[in-house]
Amino acid sequence: MASELIRVLKEKYSFLSVVLETIERAIGAIEEGKDPEEVYYTLITFLGEFPTKAMLQKLADEKGLGIKVKDKESAVEVIKRLGG
Repeated sequence: MASELIRVLKEKYSFLSVVLETIERAIGAIEEGKDPEEVYYTLITFLGEFPTKAMLQKLADEKGLGIKVKDKESAVEVIKRLGG
C-alpha cells in the first residue's frame, strides 16, 4: 500500500518525485548501514534542515528512542539507532 501511495504521489505531483526518491534512498541507506552523517546530509540537501529534523523527531518518538532532535549530532544519533 505504501509503495502504491508513493507511486501515485510521484505521478500526480512531479515536484514531489525528487523528494520522495530522496527519502526512499535515505531509508535504503539506513537499512544498508551506510554512514549516518552521509544519510543526514543527503536528507538536509533535498528536504532542508527543519523538515529533516522534524521527520527524524517523529521517528524517534514513534520508536521510543528518547532523543530530542535539536542539532546535527542528535539527528545523526537517531539515524544510527534506526539503522540498528
